[in-house]
Amino acid sequence: MSLNRYLALLTGVALMSSSAFAQEERLSRRELTTETYRLQSTVTEIEDRSLTLQRQNADLALKVRDLESENAQLVGRVETLQFQLSQSREEMDRLQSDDAEIGRRLEQLDQQILALSGVVAEQNRLILDGQIVEGAGEEVVAALSRASTIAEGGVGTNPSASVQTTGAAASAPGSGSLGTIAASDLPGSAGPLFADAKARLLRFDYAGAERSFRAFLENFGDDPQAGEAQYWLGEVLYQQQNYNESGSAYRDMIQKYPDDARAPDALVKLGRSLRLVGQSDRACQILDTLGTRYPNASPVTLNLANVERSRSSCD
Repeated sequence: MSLNRYLALLTGVALMSSSAFAQEERLSRRELTTETYRLQSTVTEIEDRSLTLQRQNADLALKVRDLESENAQLVGRVETLQFQLSQSREEMDRLQSDDAEIGRRLEQLDQQILALSGVVAEQNRLILDGQIVEGAGEEVVAALSRASTIAEGGVGTNPSASVQTTGAAASAPGSGSLGTIAASDLPGSAGPLFADAKARLLRFDYAGAERSFRAFLENFGDDPQAGEAQYWLGEVLYQQQNYNESGSAYRDMIQKYPDDARAPDALVKLGRSLRLVGQSDRACQILDTLGTRYPNASPVTLNLANVERSRSSCD
């Protein structure tokens, strides 16, 4: 190959290489420009998203402040409601305490009414039989009328005042003994002792009446009026809320003096005492025997038995 042709070939190769390099450089620049545009577009998109997030954060911050304000208001309301609830509970406790006190006083009134009912029934029986209590006079009759009003549910009457009117007459030795014969007819010291017990009972001196009735029964257990004394002993023990001993006294009365006119009442009140010491089932068993043991019990006694059956939740 001649020199000239060799140089021409080298020149051609050089020109071709230069052209290829130039073309490759143009391609690289174009790709770089495209990538730059893409990156700029991405940056712009990121900036737009950042602005959007900033606006959203600002909105969320406002919402958080609003929620914090509402939460503070709710906390205030809750504290107010808690205070009102506390006051309501205190008021409820006070009302419950008042209800308990009212119930206790009503129970005491019921007890006094029951005691007066027995006294009134006994005196009415004497009046119907024409055996007006000796020495009592119009004062005792008026007192019995007031006591009858209390026993039948009269309102606004003080039972203590009604009975105390009879105190002087009742304590007199010849005034009778809540029963069938005059105290003056009892032998020896039995009359004054029974009269003293009776007078204390009518004055609501239950502790004193208990002592006198116990003394009477200890010394005159075979006396015709021992059954009556045993009955009233159970009654004064009940009035002192000594329900266990009251029940024992009524039980002794039924066992020792089953033919006494007050035995049916004693049986019902034995059931009452059992109920009050938590033996309602036993009370129901006792009350169920009333019709068999005392078929001639008075309507008043039967009504009292029905009341006790209801209170004891008997079948």
